[in-house]
Amino acid sequence: MTQTDPNTIPQKIDYKKNNYNNHFLRKLKEEPLIPFGLTLTVLALAGATLGYQKGDSKTMQRFLRFRVLAQGFTVVAAVGVPTYYQLTHKRI
Repeated sequence: MTQTDPNTIPQKIDYKKNNYNNHFLRKLKEEPLIPFGLTLTVLALAGATLGYQKGDSKTMQRFLRFRVLAQGFTVVAAVGVPTYYQLTHKRI
């Protein structure tokens, strides 16, 4: 049975981590609307939570309605943008 050099294992793990980071950054650049929509959704939920904690039901309801719009935007961005690119940039 052969033993692997322990010094090569961290390099493989580091390579996978580096590859994942590159993939994440590439996707972020290709589809920036999705993280934007997710950020809007989180902000809306945070605002609704603050409204709930203060007992202000009108503010809470406004933020929850905004959350629905933000989630809808995110879904359209996640489905619509790749579909648009697929239709307009047909590969031969």
